[in-house]
Amino acid sequence: PIVIAGGMATFNPEPISDFIDLFALGDGEMLITEIMRQVRKLKGDGADRREIIESLSGLDGIYNPGLIEFEYRDPYTIARVELKSSRGTFRKRVVRDLGDHRALKRPIVPVVEPVHNRFNIEIMRGCLRGCRFCQAGYVYRPLRERSIDDILRIALRAREKCGYSEVSLSSLSSADFSSINELVSRMFGAFGDSCISVSLPSLRIDSFSVNLACELARNRKTNLTFAPEAGSHRLRKMVNKDISDEQIMESIGAAFGSGWTKIKLYFMLGLPGEDDDDLLGIVSICERITEIAHKLLPQDIFRSRFKLILNLALFSPKPHTPFQWVGQRPPQYFIQKKDDICRRLSKRFYDIRWHDPYSTSVESALGRGNRNIGKVIMNAWMDGSRFDSWSEYFDIGKWMKAYEKEGLDLSRFAERDILLDEILPWDHIDVGINKEFLKDELIKSREGELTTDCRNSGCNYCDICHNFEVRNILNE
Repeated sequence: PIVIAGGMATFNPEPISDFIDLFALGDGEMLITEIMRQVRKLKGDGADRREIIESLSGLDGIYNPGLIEFEYRDPYTIARVELKSSRGTFRKRVVRDLGDHRALKRPIVPVVEPVHNRFNIEIMRGCLRGCRFCQAGYVYRPLRERSIDDILRIALRAREKCGYSEVSLSSLSSADFSSINELVSRMFGAFGDSCISVSLPSLRIDSFSVNLACELARNRKTNLTFAPEAGSHRLRKMVNKDISDEQIMESIGAAFGSGWTKIKLYFMLGLPGEDDDDLLGIVSICERITEIAHKLLPQDIFRSRFKLILNLALFSPKPHTPFQWVGQRPPQYFIQKKDDICRRLSKRFYDIRWHDPYSTSVESALGRGNRNIGKVIMNAWMDGSRFDSWSEYFDIGKWMKAYEKEGLDLSRFAERDILLDEILPWDHIDVGINKEFLKDELIKSREGELTTDCRNSGCNYCDICHNFEVRNILNE
């Protein structure tokens, strides 16, 4: 078979390039159709496997790892890149307008009940907030919103064909949709009294309004999820989230006032520039939210139903972000900080969840690694590593042994600060963002300087619109 991979992992394809023939970069709506048509034609003409791969390599958005070779100074740094292609880089594909690509009319419904038993509608793609740790926010630019009429057609068709009772309005930051209040209001108006529940994924606190909380509270209430990310305004500014503690409390208060009793908060440990005060800030925010809940909720409901779910993510540097040059903290750091937070928060009101720090180290090494990691992956697989995203299957010992067998150090890939002038293993993958822009963002982060959303303040010169001849599409 010909093995083709797509998705987020392809923005640094090198660690898995030993196992993949071709990588599909970026948006796949047009590319998958072009691949299928070309393969059908080539097979009809009697082409063999090599000829098909060679032909597909000419498509925009396709990366053939056989067309590039690396020379290394040492196992962790690249000395030179040799391209066996006329292309200087391999560019992602971009869907210019989501409205040009209709959603499925008859989506497949699972025969067993899934964990998330709802219909997901992608209301927009891309994000312009510029959170400096967020890979998706950079690689999926520009911002493209669906029209409200298009979203309503998709939702009504899903109810008719699939019978779902919940619709999730999905995107990287759904509350940033230009007309989100109008969209939610019209969704409930279209569904009438059918008891359809509308939910939003993780919400930016600064864009969550009282009106939106009231609209969402019409029918069944699901958990509300917010992502402050850091425990202090100082650190939030470093990652480009200009959200004050007062804004957090105001938005949470609006949620409690509309009847919610369960709130989920996402924080990230180990962000560049983090100190002990930032971790104490997480505890302080949780305690203040509990005080607000005690004040606004009826006492019987507060005692029996109030719950604050605290999800502690761990910083993992990702390619094509300003923090791609910054190493991850060692696992012992995360364990200590998580234990400190748990000791300070009562188990009665808080459900604290977090990621395995050793799993995050493996993730960071794979995310920033080069082709030398391919043998490591094979070693781990041969030793029985399977389904390692599931904690019950993950075994760090197998991965450490896999690295040691190749004479490599996992921590060098995951924790090393990369020099700004180094050749990166993913430099030949073009997502449209200027590398100098990312360097400038890293410097601005260290100075606590913000970069505003270009919808509101004009072009920030990330260069996506210029390089790909695209533009932001807003629902106005």
